[in-house]
Amino acid sequence: MSLLSDLPPETLEEILLHADPRDISQLSRTSSIFYRFIYCKEDHLWRWLFMQQELDDPRECVNLDGTRREDREWVDWKLELQTFIRARTILQNRARRTASDLRILFTKLIELVECVPPRPLRSRNIEYVISAVLADTQLLTLNSDGPWDDQEARQLQAKLHTYIGPAVQEPDGQEASLVRARAFVYDFRNYTWGNGFGPFHDTDSGKVNWVHMRAIQQAMAVHTHPDEEDVKAESGLPLTQVYVPPGEEWACDWAGLNGVWQCKFCFCDHLNLAEYNSSVDEERDPVFFEDASHGDVCRAIDINVRVLSASHDPRHPRHPRLTFGGHLGISMSATTVSGYVTMTDEGYVRWHFRSGEPINPIWSSEGVQLGGIGSRYGVLGSWTTSFHDLMDPVGPFWMRKLTEPSQSES
Repeated sequence: MSLLSDLPPETLEEILLHADPRDISQLSRTSSIFYRFIYCKEDHLWRWLFMQQELDDPRECVNLDGTRREDREWVDWKLELQTFIRARTILQNRARRTASDLRILFTKLIELVECVPPRPLRSRNIEYVISAVLADTQLLTLNSDGPWDDQEARQLQAKLHTYIGPAVQEPDGQEASLVRARAFVYDFRNYTWGNGFGPFHDTDSGKVNWVHMRAIQQAMAVHTHPDEEDVKAESGLPLTQVYVPPGEEWACDWAGLNGVWQCKFCFCDHLNLAEYNSSVDEERDPVFFEDASHGDVCRAIDINVRVLSASHDPRHPRHPRLTFGGHLGISMSATTVSGYVTMTDEGYVRWHFRSGEPINPIWSSEGVQLGGIGSRYGVLGSWTTSFHDLMDPVGPFWMRKLTEPSQSES
């Protein structure tokens, strides 16, 4: 009787090239002969198996900050394949997910969408993550039972949900999601000197608070207009794809600031805001925002942005701090905007700006660009006053780029 191990090596390898990686892993455990044959092979087996997963070629991908891997040609194909198959297995095993499983799964899915080919190239990573999440929307629900109560897993879940966008709703519907989002973004306790009055865990590192970012996105989603249906579609994820500007643009405007941006911002009646925040309870009741009279209002303004200078950032030498200025509307306006953009330690683009009268700008905003540099999704963040006094108003904003600068303005 012929055994599988009796096959010529080239025949056995040909069989492996057409097998599922999990089956190959099982085969390797049956004997030391197969283990050595499989795990001592050169990279071409693992590269072939990885490329059969319909994912992006890592050699063609860039990170959020627009940089490529240091050695573009060297990839640990075995490790790339193993981490993906591990995540895929967890994804398929819905009934037995632990907190550790969720962290592994979310980390891998986020890794896939944060390292993709730059626009305008197609990203198979993004297509895979969209299909995986839409096939299992429970991944993004706010169930606080069991493993979902793990804080790291909840941050990762919120991050993935923010990337996917508001198309995936909670089980209790859009209205309940909106109530929870407003209860978070209008809670004064979520804005402190420690987090820079923005969606961060701390202002020094710029580490993003993704639970806050998701709440901002959901609060803004209800005010999305028909011409922004790309955000309300199955997923806003394709809009997060990185754009790498040409060399001459990178040197002076790596973040793609120059041009006209539309900023939408929401606000509550200040009496309602004060009433909601007057509670001393540790957990304020979101039911307050179920009352239609306690809703918010959205306004939109166009901002013409110009980079004014670039200064060296020792923590991020490839991404100098960009100082910018601008005015409201296409024509010159008495209302001005000034601020700066930096790269965070995690690789996200952070915005800080003030707006108002040139001598006394009273509004202060903090935001994070969702996705890679130059992403079409834009910036999500929060605004308040420049004074940061007790009971000052707060609210969410969303800013998207409308146009590039015209030749006459350049």
